[in-house]
Amino acid sequence: MTDGQPMIIRQARALSHVLDKMPIQILPSELLVNAAADPVPAAALYPEAHRNLLVRVAGHSAHFVDLGGDVQEDVIARFHRS
Repeated sequence: MTDGQPMIIRQARALSHVLDKMPIQILPSELLVNAAADPVPAAALYPEAHRNLLVRVAGHSAHFVDLGGDVQEDVIARFHRS
């Protein structure tokens, strides 16, 4: 199949074959693959994956994704300070 082809082409095809067969797993808590994210900051970026995240705001529980942008930023800042 690759006989007589330049080495770089043979290596590229071998790499392509390996990558085609490699399983890929992306976990819900990952912002980047293999980079775990804290749930509060991640909820601001990916609200669809964090609909059930509850946070305390002014002594009450609220779903993070239902909060306004300013309140979300305050919650994230508090999260990083803790």
